[in-house]
Amino acid sequence: MARKQKLIDILRSRGQAERADWVQRDLPDEFETGRHKGLLDMLGITPDDLLERSDSLPPDPPGPEAG
Repeated sequence: MARKQKLIDILRSRGQAERADWVQRDLPDEFETGRHKGLLDMLGITPDDLLERSDSLPPDPPGPEAG
């Protein structure tokens, strides 16, 4: 599931306010990226673009050293 607000934010950051307004009106707050793949393709958005990332997460620990 993807959050509609993330998609809107991306579109607005690209200067696509009219498309963002349309998404605001017509998509549910959370939507399935697979079901709306055609829309995402048309907008030039990948499902990865919609992943929620947090800068507050610690980095991955280093892997074991080969020895």
